[in-house]
Amino acid sequence: MKNKRSIVKSAALIFLASILLTMLVAFLVSRVIIDQLYINQRWLVFEGISESIEGTIDNYPSHEWVFSYLLDHLDDELDLDYEECEEAREKERDFVSRHNNQPLIGFTQEQVESFSEEDQKRFAELVYNQWIVRMNDLLQRFGFSYLSIFASDDTAAEKIFLLSASDGQCERGTGKDDAFLFATRMENDEQQKSELQVILSGEDKYSHYDAAGHLSFYSKILQSGDKSIIITGTTSNADTASKMNRGLVIIVGILALLQAISATLCMVMFYHFILKPIRSMSRSVVEYSRSKETEKSKEALSRIRSRNEIGELAADFSNMIDEVDAHINEVQRITAEKERINAELSVATRVQAGLLPRTFPPFPDKKEFDIYASMDPAKEVGGDFYDFFMPDDKHVAMVIADVSDKGIPAAMFMATSKAFIRNRTLMGGKPSEILYDVNNQLSADNMGEMFVTVWLAIIDIETGQGLEANAGHEHPALRRAGGSFELIKYPHSPMLAVMKGLKFSDHEFVLHPGDRLVVYTDGIPEATDQNEELYGFVRMMESFDRNKDLTLEEFQAGVKRDIESFVGEAEQFDDITMLVFDMKDKNQK
Repeated sequence: MKNKRSIVKSAALIFLASILLTMLVAFLVSRVIIDQLYINQRWLVFEGISESIEGTIDNYPSHEWVFSYLLDHLDDELDLDYEECEEAREKERDFVSRHNNQPLIGFTQEQVESFSEEDQKRFAELVYNQWIVRMNDLLQRFGFSYLSIFASDDTAAEKIFLLSASDGQCERGTGKDDAFLFATRMENDEQQKSELQVILSGEDKYSHYDAAGHLSFYSKILQSGDKSIIITGTTSNADTASKMNRGLVIIVGILALLQAISATLCMVMFYHFILKPIRSMSRSVVEYSRSKETEKSKEALSRIRSRNEIGELAADFSNMIDEVDAHINEVQRITAEKERINAELSVATRVQAGLLPRTFPPFPDKKEFDIYASMDPAKEVGGDFYDFFMPDDKHVAMVIADVSDKGIPAAMFMATSKAFIRNRTLMGGKPSEILYDVNNQLSADNMGEMFVTVWLAIIDIETGQGLEANAGHEHPALRRAGGSFELIKYPHSPMLAVMKGLKFSDHEFVLHPGDRLVVYTDGIPEATDQNEELYGFVRMMESFDRNKDLTLEEFQAGVKRDIESFVGEAEQFDDITMLVFDMKDKNQK
């Protein structure tokens, strides 16, 4: 008995040492992994933000001139608008009207340089406002504490802030916690200088700085004279790190307690159920090892007559053989059930496809326009949908939408949303009025807490006059006859099904013969390759322009080929849906 107790004590000490070592290693490794995962996740978000800002800036052919002008007028009193407002829009309308109604994004550097000094100043101020509005949107969308663009020379001694985003709650000024005013200067400490030198020297496009509970990321976008123009984003990790540490301590403590309890139970069971009847069990094992067949194995186990746990274990093992046979039959049944479910999903896919218009051209007797659409779900069924129909002989209504989830729940919510929108549109009214009523219907019993982004437009096919409402959806892309695609940006209204009583805004537009309008879901700009890089709006617009002269069906096929080429072997992340509308001359054959 003493020897047996000694074995139990030795095993208990081994278990205890293993628990302590395992917990220590788990805590240290988990801490390092979680910290790195947090930094990597924030880094990826910043890279996406940086690419989005750089893409927005690159869309302006005169962007290098704008930065040069800002740097040359740091000490001047510029009339800058830091938020989107009616006054800024009025300034833009006045400026554009005086320059042949050409949008700001279309002016080349040569054109700007030919302006008067007053118009050059106004142009720089207007472009500055458009950029700051975009940065404000990105700051709020991705949860960064600060998002700015600053200039720095090769010494990296100081930062000269040019654009500094605000979420509407941050004061603007020159203090440490402010959203900086234009031309605010701030000295860099040695670590900041070191990190900035990485991108200033061209060693890498990105760098980051971790100090005092904040992560700051840097990305150089261009060189203006002796100054490098750099995007920086800062996010606070103090609260997150504290919560992660507390969570780790709790989890490791629970695991340690569970392992201690488990080890104690194992020791007790080991002593009472294993050590004492070990000889009897060994004889049974020898008998089992000699009889490889099932019946012989069960016969050998039945000869163990012990009334203690070993006897029960032998009986359970004998019963387990029968249970294994039953388990095999159950696996076969489950496999058949899975095949049945897959077959039902296939039917659901076809049913969903049947809910969307699939006949093209849909209105062959209408010569004023042409339309084509497609939807490729990420799963068997998806949450995107599109629709188009003619509420009367003079108008065509178009809808594209994206439900917040995927799979069967999203498909059900999609079918409901589509039916509500179509039925309400047929009753007449402006898009904003239609979305107001539909939002109230969807919000009334939204148990799944889903929401849906919607773009709805009604177009007069005789005059090309259109009215659209955008409920949190992507900006449409428009190509005027003979031109290139541009994003038509205007303030979004709220998404549907979030809250009853929300108001929505209408936006007027005009389509002329030869114009092409493209609406899409975020599955295109947010398509992701194996390196977690987003397809982005820049690549999307390049693809639109590359395929702009093709037919509607060929246009969509070309865009999808470009996306597939970029994504490669990566799994499709989200539903991809496009709706393309061409305005035609009804008298042209």
